[in-house]
Amino acid sequence: RDKNNQKQYIKGEKMYELLKINSIFNMIECLLSTLTLANECLGPNSVYCSSIMPNMFVQYFKIYVINYFGEVMKTSSNLIMVAFSYERYTKACSIKGELCDLFKRTSIKKLTFYILLISFILSGNKIFEYQALEENTDQAVSFEMPFLIMKDPKRSGLLIFYSTMHYFITDFVFLLINLVIDILLWKNMK
Repeated sequence: RDKNNQKQYIKGEKMYELLKINSIFNMIECLLSTLTLANECLGPNSVYCSSIMPNMFVQYFKIYVINYFGEVMKTSSNLIMVAFSYERYTKACSIKGELCDLFKRTSIKKLTFYILLISFILSGNKIFEYQALEENTDQAVSFEMPFLIMKDPKRSGLLIFYSTMHYFITDFVFLLINLVIDILLWKNMK
């Protein structure tokens, strides 16, 4: 094939579109990771901290943009890779079925919307893990301490449960799904 036909072929393939979206999520996550430098102390006991760290805007930026939105991007990337593995498996093994048909009928835009929606819901615990402190306090660095130790034990228990479920799903379930799909692919390719 010539280059134009090859680009057109790749552009319409769901697998390649999923990889492109995954790359965008990963680039956003990397950008957010570089922005964390404004919120980090480089040494113990806050000896080398950024001078803008105690600013309320910077603290809320860390909570909502870096921690929450960064986790949304990471979770979305993991979900995209599950979708990519499933697409690869169905293509390579010519799998038919209701789930396969539903996946094929779902457009990339809809799939991305669902993935982002699930990621925003799953990552909600990140909003509550940290607390912004008053500006110009001596405890400028303590807002980074996890907010799990709350005065209200009921709320703390809910947050611990929510965080545990988030990490169980994103760190274990997604990995398990990818592993099962890859094992199925390997068995069918033998």
